[in-house]
Amino acid sequence: MNPTQKAVQHMEEGVMLLRAAKRNLLQARSDQHVPLAMVIASLEEILDVLKDPECTPAILGGE
Repeated sequence: MNPTQKAVQHMEEGVMLLRAAKRNLLQARSDQHVPLAMVIASLEEILDVLKDPECTPAILGGE
């Protein structure tokens, strides 16, 4: 596993926890939580880009 793949693996684990946090924040229905929920959504988008072989060719590489 190369460093990019390791980074993506760690990010996937973190984003999984952040998604749960985002759901809880949105369920709280507080306007104060919306900016944080938006930041979490941005991190989800960044992870999607990192996992896309067209955007991040290193994700396909080996060791």
